[in-house]
Amino acid sequence: MVDQAVNLVKKLTTYPLVRFALVGGVATVVHVSIYSLLFIVFSVHAQIANGTAWVFAAAYSYAGQRFWTFQHVSVENESLAFMRFIVSSLISLASNAAFAQVFTYQYPNTYLAIAGMAFVTPILTFLLMKYWAFKRVD
Repeated sequence: MVDQAVNLVKKLTTYPLVRFALVGGVATVVHVSIYSLLFIVFSVHAQIANGTAWVFAAAYSYAGQRFWTFQHVSVENESLAFMRFIVSSLISLASNAAFAQVFTYQYPNTYLAIAGMAFVTPILTFLLMKYWAFKRVD
């Protein structure tokens, strides 16, 4: 039974989308943990705590996405790939902000906002990273 579970995990993690989701999930835990520590324990202003947590989560996410999810990709320039990763992450942030804005104020529907954030933004971000930030150089 354990061997079957291990084999399933090994098989699933051969897919870049699964790896992307796992790295993103851990990055979310990093973000929430650092934010909570700074805001709740040390009473740091919420936006400063959030910004600081985002930087740490983005650093973890870059390392995970570059060296695990897209490890097989040979990029033209590492610095350019990093900058494109940051731009992709900021586009992701803007996408979530747009879902929150539109479905909170213009067309109030919390469930649509959450659905957009949970499904549309991650797919958009994966596509940006796969086809732009960590674009394969042949």
